[in-house]
Amino acid sequence: MKDWIAFAPVFDDKNIAGTTIQTRKILTFKNSEKDSLQTRSYLTDGRYISPLSGSKIEIETIFELYKQQGKKALIKTHKEANEGFVKLDEMKNYKILHFATHGFVNEEKPELSGILFAQDTSTVIKSLPHLLAQQNEGILYQSEIYNLNFNADLVVLSACETGLGKITKGEGVIGLTRALLYAGSKNIIVSLWSVNDKSTSKLMISFYENLLTEKKQDKFAKNLSEAKRKMIKDGNYSHPYFWSPFILIGE
Repeated sequence: MKDWIAFAPVFDDKNIAGTTIQTRKILTFKNSEKDSLQTRSYLTDGRYISPLSGSKIEIETIFELYKQQGKKALIKTHKEANEGFVKLDEMKNYKILHFATHGFVNEEKPELSGILFAQDTSTVIKSLPHLLAQQNEGILYQSEIYNLNFNADLVVLSACETGLGKITKGEGVIGLTRALLYAGSKNIIVSLWSVNDKSTSKLMISFYENLLTEKKQDKFAKNLSEAKRKMIKDGNYSHPYFWSPFILIGE
């Protein structure tokens, strides 16, 4: 088993951030200029997805932490952070999956909740069969996650509102979390509301620092709690808005 893989489309390039026709049909657009808090929600101006500069810093910093310990890690940014790769069997070979991107929840139609990846589908078309390429428009839908085969000890959704879902009588909460558990994820870190890009990056780096210094690297709840306490001590991000939305499900 390999240790860690992370995805961050970043969306700082118009070729990657330009929304596909399918994305425009699904998302309810908001003006990114009004996003003064720089959240990881699906804010866009109708043409381009708002950039997440903190997500690139986040996964590159964590990648270096893994390298320093001689562990097997891989990062996918920009065009390489595409939906098609996530659907490959290769993903079942990683202990921890990390997605630093925009997330969104559709409470009326949970199957249309999803995670955003690079919107340039040309990279997918070149590397995947034509029929499969048509299904990789840049959104990994909840309904698609049910068909994936993960074997992960932990999946981190470093995005907005990924822990939400529709409460259905006799079914419970139907959302991204349930889909990931069904796909084979043993533990999941998700958020309960919109999260700030920079503070999320800081929290995640701190979480992995704690995780990689533990002798037994499966104490996810403890590692996340310690990262939150560090944020509280930080004058810039001590308010609960910045650290409290992230929760661990599974452990």
